[in-house]
Order: sequence, then structure tokens, then C-alpha cells
Amino acid sequence: MTRIALSTIGYRRLGEPAPRTRDLAPPNLVARVRAGVVWSARYVPRATCLTQAVACRSLIGRQGFPTTLRVGVRPDARGGFTAHAWLLSGDDVVVGGAEPELQAYVTLADFEARPR
Repeated sequence: MTRIALSTIGYRRLGEPAPRTRDLAPPNLVARVRAGVVWSARYVPRATCLTQAVACRSLIGRQGFPTTLRVGVRPDARGGFTAHAWLLSGDDVVVGGAEPELQAYVTLADFEARPR
């Protein structure tokens, strides 16, 4: 559903999850959400890094926990750049890669879901 929503209505109209607490999501919740989204992405055409990050953000946000959707770029071999999106819970990567490989990206934007 996230893939279809991103394609048809765009990220801005999906709406921000509104966390109810400043506490970080428990590690067992993060692990279950990550596993479910990564597993599901194998069966969804073009389930990009952004699609997976938004899906995890939605599922964790529904439980009331804050996250940060980060978008970054890095140079590629052809002289251009490669964009990538990943999701953070505090400083921990929820989905989108391991910390060492993400350090190669320059952050363009952070989209934080904070309690209101």
C-alpha cells in the first residue's frame, strides 16, 4: 500500500505519523517491523529504500513512537550521485542499511516525527 500511495498521492499527502511519546521504540518492535517490511518488499515491485522507510515509519508511528526519515546522496562512479533513504529510531538505523555504509551519504533532509 505504501508503494502505491507514494506513486499516486506523494509523500507530503501521506501525512506525518504523530508520536504520542518521546521514548524510542522498543528494540523488539523495531526488529518485527523491519523484518516484516523487508520480507514484504521482496514481493512488491519497485519497493525502493524510500518505500521501505516510509512503511516502517508508518508502522512504528502508529504505535506512538518518534522516528526520523533521512534522505542522503553520495557520488557515483559516473560522476553523478546516488540518492538513498533510511529510517532512524533515535540514532539506530531501523531500515535502509548498516551504519558504516550510510556514512558515505551526505544528508539532504531529515523528516522527524515528534510528539505534538
